[in-house]
Amino acid sequence: MENYRLLTPQEINILKSRNCTADSWHKILVDDFDPERYYNVNFSGNIKLGTARGMLTNSAGLKKPCGIYNASIHNCEIGPHVRISSVDGSISNYKIGEGSFISVIGSICCHKNAMFGNGTYADVMDETGGRSIRIYDCMTAQTAYMAALYRHRPDFIEALDKMTDVYINSRKSDNGRIGKNVIIENCPSISDVIINDEAVLTNVSVLTNGTVGRRAKVANSVIAENFIISSQASITNGSMLQNAFIGQASIIANGFTATHSLIFANCNLQCGEACSIIAGPHTASHHKSTLLIGGIFSFFNAGSATNQSNHMYRLGPMHQGIMERGCKTGSNSYVLWPADFGQFSIILGSHYSHPDTSMFPYSTIVAREGKTFVMPGATVCTSGLIRDLLKWPKRDNRHDDIENLDIINYDIISPLNVSKMYRGLEYLAKYDSDPDALEKYNFTLINKTIASGRENYAFAIDFFMGKYLTNLVNETTLEQNIPIGRQLFPKELPDNEKWIDILGLLAPRNIIRDQIIKPTISGNISSLQELQEKFFEIGNNYNNLVTDFLHQNFKKIYSITTDELTPQNLITILERWCETVAAMKSKRLADGLKEFDPNMRIGFSPDDINYRDADFEAVRGTPQNHPQLNAIHEHYTSYINNCYHAMDKLKDLLA
Repeated sequence: MENYRLLTPQEINILKSRNCTADSWHKILVDDFDPERYYNVNFSGNIKLGTARGMLTNSAGLKKPCGIYNASIHNCEIGPHVRISSVDGSISNYKIGEGSFISVIGSICCHKNAMFGNGTYADVMDETGGRSIRIYDCMTAQTAYMAALYRHRPDFIEALDKMTDVYINSRKSDNGRIGKNVIIENCPSISDVIINDEAVLTNVSVLTNGTVGRRAKVANSVIAENFIISSQASITNGSMLQNAFIGQASIIANGFTATHSLIFANCNLQCGEACSIIAGPHTASHHKSTLLIGGIFSFFNAGSATNQSNHMYRLGPMHQGIMERGCKTGSNSYVLWPADFGQFSIILGSHYSHPDTSMFPYSTIVAREGKTFVMPGATVCTSGLIRDLLKWPKRDNRHDDIENLDIINYDIISPLNVSKMYRGLEYLAKYDSDPDALEKYNFTLINKTIASGRENYAFAIDFFMGKYLTNLVNETTLEQNIPIGRQLFPKELPDNEKWIDILGLLAPRNIIRDQIIKPTISGNISSLQELQEKFFEIGNNYNNLVTDFLHQNFKKIYSITTDELTPQNLITILERWCETVAAMKSKRLADGLKEFDPNMRIGFSPDDINYRDADFEAVRGTPQNHPQLNAIHEHYTSYINNCYHAMDKLKDLLA
């Protein structure tokens, strides 16, 4: 229990004998004080010193005694069991938490009315400031998306700004804070930075006006100005941040530069550059020659030398683009913004014509002679798509004991892209009779891929509907005397509108309008915390919203209404779905097996071609033991088993 008191004359004499000084010894309060734990310390201003017993371990694993050695401390409150040593400048206006280790630093200081990065403007998507938003330490992907992309609703933006004002002003302080069990070593300059519990800062060059989240790591020549680094994020190896928000468990490394950018949870950005982007969950770029600029990305993977242009040298760098959820670019991919690429598409080559392929998700998009060509639905049955589905949840490195800020829905076939595929099929039908129907979208379909595109979209739609229908049967307690349609879909037929992706949150547009936008405008949602709680409520209701979507679209795909549904025709539907799953599994395994073709073995065993296969199998394995192929097999086998269980339940109703 803390019991602060003034120093005794004897303690003051011991401190003086240990080369310690103070502008006023009477401004120092201590608790369970041992003066032998202080050496060559200059105290000034108001000081509180917790007990300094025991030892602490630094980042290299060396144990050192608690206390303060060779430092200047001004207006600080030092918690219990802290070690501070080798401070060339001073530590000023900070509260330092229990168990923190601070050594070999220049200065750590806090100025009057410091904001710690909160309220910093980031000019996202439009470098000229048309979508500027303010960052703060609890910003979420969903709130940022709404703040940046809903400028057409000024009443909503005004209400959101007022809530943001209140929160940002609450973070203002004359004193900085270093949390519990923090390690700070070899850092020459830290100014107006909050450092939360268990963070580790080593060999950092400069940190100015920012917040470092719990368990975050900042190391090795990092320079950051006007920033928020969220919990568990890692910023290392010469990376530079300016007017940037880094989300939970994201990695920024190896000289990556992020300016005026928002980078949300589980991103991994190395070597390249981001300027004025919004990077949603699981955005990845690992190459020195890659520039992400003026766009919005999520679940995105950038190939080497991926670049975009947002400046036509007319009115400034104002052009924006969208890589929808799950897009990938090949090496040397280039896009002249504006453009919009549909979900889970692969973009190859250089695109100058401002294509909008949003109605054709899962496409391969190529460039020829300055024009954009689309192969609709080409990625639906690839092994890479299922690999994404399996890998992303495993790469969610956020800890359970820290509140997750961003909502991440990992569905790769959802009501959103099912609706887009329906729209794509409608456009393909128009294209059959009018090849110019898509001209205004600035791309050309590759005719020989249209039939396979239709087939793949039908596969994907049927797969989605059957997957959730199977789940619905298995999760519902079925009774014989009640119509099966009424049991599975007890609510009135819903009237939800098109679905949208709020940077990881999937929901119908009217739900966002009625439960987020309108209550925010009316004041029923009056704080950022309440806004985030409502987003989570919507996210947690996803399966019920999917059930509504099944209800709305049941007749479209199955040619009967839910009122006409019987156990027998539902069994027939599920039997057909099992065939769809088996076909999907076969197609994706066949795609994965291409990696074992003879041409994939070129370059193996270069000194003796007779051992080529042996060398290949030693490195890659065989199809029978390859973990990715086995994961695909197990993934679809589980769906078929779930379907058999659902059919057994339905057969029991017929008994």
